[in-house]
Amino acid sequence: MSRILILIAAVTLSLTSSADASYLYWTSTSTKAERISTCLRFAKDGFSDLGYKGIRFTPGVEVSGSKSGVYVAVTCIGTQPRATAVVMGMGGDGKLVNKLQAELAQRISLYFCFTGNCD
Repeated sequence: MSRILILIAAVTLSLTSSADASYLYWTSTSTKAERISTCLRFAKDGFSDLGYKGIRFTPGVEVSGSKSGVYVAVTCIGTQPRATAVVMGMGGDGKLVNKLQAELAQRISLYFCFTGNCD
């Protein structure tokens, strides 16, 4: 949970230093992942499948990338019985930011593993 607060604080600070209007949307979604590492792998797959550029993967922490001028970051929380993905998007077009972060959250929620051990 502290990682989420740090990320939100960092985004908030970056917004206050900018004269341009920026929008920040976030949502959480349950996943079919039993582990945080699997949830993050699902997020990484979602970024790739949806055509994001500059995808950055920090094991155990987050996955991020950008598309159409929108920056999106995903972190995962170890909830029971499955991990929860928190998807945050930031950009200058509020409708697009909301659309892209919601689209990625939905995609992550649909992934599942065919084998018992996905890590």
